This record gives sequence, C-alpha cells and structure tokens, in this order.
Amino acid sequence: MSPAKKKFLRIGVAAFSLLIFFISVLHFLCPMNPIKKMLLGTAGGSILLLVSFISVLHLLSLKKLIRRILTGAAGTVVFLIVFSITALLTCGCNIGNRIQSSGYTAWEKTDGTICKSIPYGTKKKERFDLYLPATLDTNKTHAVMLFIHGGAWIVGQRTDMDYVCKRYAKEGYITATMSYTLLKHLTRPTPGVNLTSMLDEIEACIKQIKTTTAEMGYKVDQLALSGYSAGGHLALLYAFNRYETSPLPIRFVFEQVGPIDFHLGSFEDDPKKVAQLASALSGTEVTAEQITNGQAEKTLRSLSPVPYIHSQNIPVLCSYGGKDWLVKPIHRKRLIAALEENKIPCQFIDFQNSDHLLQDDPDCRQAYHQAVLEFAKKYFGY
Repeated sequence: MSPAKKKFLRIGVAAFSLLIFFISVLHFLCPMNPIKKMLLGTAGGSILLLVSFISVLHLLSLKKLIRRILTGAAGTVVFLIVFSITALLTCGCNIGNRIQSSGYTAWEKTDGTICKSIPYGTKKKERFDLYLPATLDTNKTHAVMLFIHGGAWIVGQRTDMDYVCKRYAKEGYITATMSYTLLKHLTRPTPGVNLTSMLDEIEACIKQIKTTTAEMGYKVDQLALSGYSAGGHLALLYAFNRYETSPLPIRFVFEQVGPIDFHLGSFEDDPKKVAQLASALSGTEVTAEQITNGQAEKTLRSLSPVPYIHSQNIPVLCSYGGKDWLVKPIHRKRLIAALEENKIPCQFIDFQNSDHLLQDDPDCRQAYHQAVLEFAKKYFGY
C-alpha cells in the first residue's frame, strides 16, 4: 500500500472514530429526544458526506485539493457547507415524518373552501384560517373545531395545524386554526403578553368565528377546542377557566401532550428555572425563593387548568407519549386524576413508544382520530 493510501486510510479511520465518539457522548450525557436525534443525524451525515467527498477527490487524484481541505481554511468552509446541507435535509425529514405521522391527507378543491388570514383583532398575530366543508348546509346548525398550535408559548404558527384542520373538515366539520401573540422570553415577563392575554385572544377569535360564519350564511352554535403541546394547555385552560364567557358553548376538548402542572419537578428540578417559566407565563416576577417556600403557590396554580376543573362538565380526550422527555407522565396523571375526581368524562390514549412528537405508535394515532370522531358524534350530535 502506498504512503498516500495509508494516509488516506488513517484519515478515514480518524473520521469514523470521531463520529463514534460524538454519538457516544450524546448517548450517555443526554436522554434520547427529538433534538438529540436531529443532532446525531446531522453530525453523522456530515462526517460521512465529507469522507465520501474526499474519497471522490482521492479517486480523481486531486491530492493537492485534498491537502488544502484537510489542513487549510477551505476545510472549515467545506465542512460548514456540508453540515448545513445535512442539517436542512435532516430537519426536512423530521418535519416530513411529523406531518405524515399526524395523519396528513391531501386537500382537493372539491373538499371545500379555505379562508386565510381572517383578522379577529388589531394586532399582527390576531388572525385565523377557516376551513369550510363543501357539504355544509345553510339550513342546519353546525359546530366548529378550533385548533391552537404549540411551540412552548414562544414559537409556532397557525399553519402548523393546517393538516388537522383539513382532516376534520373533510369529515364534515367547520375547522379553524388561530395565531396568538407569543412570549418573547421564557425566562422573564414579556410586557403585555401572558397566559391571560392569550386566553383573551382565544375568546376574541371564537367571537369572530361566530360572526364570520354567520356572515357567510352558516349558523354555528357549538365548539370543540383542540391543541398540541402548549396549544393543548391553552385549550384546556380556556375551556375550564373561561367556560362561562365563551362566545360559543364548549362541548369537549381533545388535546395532545399539553402541559398541566408547573410545580417544582414537573418540568424542572431547579427552583430558578421553575421561577423563570412561572414569571414568563404569569407576567409577574417570581423568584426561586418563592418557589421553594411556597409563596408562589397561587401563581403556579393559576397557570394550570386543574384548579378550574370542578363543576364544568366538559369531556376531555387526551393523549401523551410514554417516552416524552419534555411533558412528563406527571402531567397526564394529574389531569386524569382531576377529571375523574370531578366525574368528568375523559378518555386517555397512551402512545407508549413515542416521545413528545407522538410519532412511534401508528395504531394509537388511528385510535386517537377515531376517538375524536366518536366524541364529535356524541357531544356535537352529528
């Protein structure tokens, strides 16, 4: 074997060893979660692509270019380009898998009409999209399913719920997905934005949906709320906290992986981080000392739908991941316990093999979809 080939072989072995080392560090230091999976895929793919690229150059006998890539600034540029391309491909695959796993179905013009970006207020984010099935009858009353997107109250957009709006509109229900004003920070208050303002926006959106559909000639007289993650939390919190003031009566809630509890240990074991999240969501300063000595108890309870679950008989369909690293089992346990204690109808679908994205239980996805239709038929009456 020539010295050049030996050197090339050593480089290949070193790159492979680096990949194994990186994977090992992530595996032992971090719990498996979607972010880790994406990092592993991006790092591994980048190194393999770079090795493949150098292999092609070696076969073409471009030794000077190989030397410049391995020893000069060009190497950094090439790796960053390869890493960026791989990251985009990995993110795209993750998003694609999520959409596919969520029950995406194609929307044809014959399925109905989609009205985009309808304002329900004066702020930039105060918009909703409305999905009207082609089968709507102006001589009958109808129900609306309103979907609230997730994103830790700080990111996300209403189009994240486009696929599920289409899915249930094709089943004959009017559906809508709304934007709402998001927090700018998760560690301190955002002026003018908190859970109360988000609930106010949900209420304004429901009112405008009722008005808009009436202007179109449709009579809407009942509502179901749904959401994913932070959106699920908001759906539950609005349903049980604002039941009496809702412009449309709420027949049921169906949500996925919605956070329920904000006490120490539910999200974080660090009192400082719990205080930061409580400050952001409540819009008032909460300290770590107040978390540990119990002075923040009233604030923490106000962030959860559980204290409001008492006399309102709003059935709940919920699903959580058995391997969810973000919204831990304590959340669904406390939700179900509160519902059962108050004798409120509830159904829980356990995605035992899934993390926060609920990707790995196809049978449960179908069971959840069927349960939504059963809830609608039972509590909407059609």
